[in-house]
Amino acid sequence: MQEQSQNVIGIVSNCWKVQLDQGHSLIELIDQALTRGFLAIELRQGCLGEFEADFAEAHASETSRRRIADLSKRFPTIDFDLAIGVPFFGGPLLLDSGHFPAGLEAAKCLAHNNSPHLRLVDTSTRSRDPDPNMIDAAIDVLTKMARRLIQEGGNLSIEHAYQSWDVFQFVMTQARQQLGSDADRLRCCFDPCNLLLTELPERIPAIVDSITLAEVSMIHIKQRQQGLIQPVVSDGDLLWPSLLESLTARGHQGPWLFEIAPDANVWSHLEQSRQFVLKSF
Repeated sequence: MQEQSQNVIGIVSNCWKVQLDQGHSLIELIDQALTRGFLAIELRQGCLGEFEADFAEAHASETSRRRIADLSKRFPTIDFDLAIGVPFFGGPLLLDSGHFPAGLEAAKCLAHNNSPHLRLVDTSTRSRDPDPNMIDAAIDVLTKMARRLIQEGGNLSIEHAYQSWDVFQFVMTQARQQLGSDADRLRCCFDPCNLLLTELPERIPAIVDSITLAEVSMIHIKQRQQGLIQPVVSDGDLLWPSLLESLTARGHQGPWLFEIAPDANVWSHLEQSRQFVLKSF
């Protein structure tokens, strides 16, 4: 996995849920993002607009695969990744069932230069500290999924959600060790705001300080206040300026992906958020 040569700022497609629900096309929204200088797009399962069925059926439908490939070709300068939900902390999984087969095929169709990037998150398993058998199963399935991506010349990213950071990092570290020389093909989609789901706020700066370039594929940027994700990244429960200073001082260059709360004024909110973040670059 190559490091970014400059800071790349992008968007997670669930920011556009209001617009997608109103019938705006995903193509239109990506085109607007590109015009506004957002060069990375995470296509999130559930917020794929007119392509939702195509991404869900990519493993079984040649027509769907062709439509996804055409979408990618339309935006050759956009850095795409595909994000799906997989309950990898919920016990043993079969790789050929659930969302993974379709996600893998869709990521292959979406990829530029034959380097698919699939991002997984487990939002179903709400145990902060899973039992040892579930942890072992998570290490096993993530290693196998990463190897599937590696066979296709691609990369796997996993995002932390409702598991404690210590458990998540242990699982990721163990899976990377099993991958040996291919360890850098499995990385973390790092989301400091998600740490508020499992960690004491005062611990978050130390966790951010501990993150290394070798572990991270991309960084989500969102803000929370009184338990709610905000439509604009500004002051709130996370002290973003100091967190960004820590990350950039150690060479992190993104992609930095905004994941703000959906809103009718999403474009002005994205620009306000970008200006807030740029002060720290």
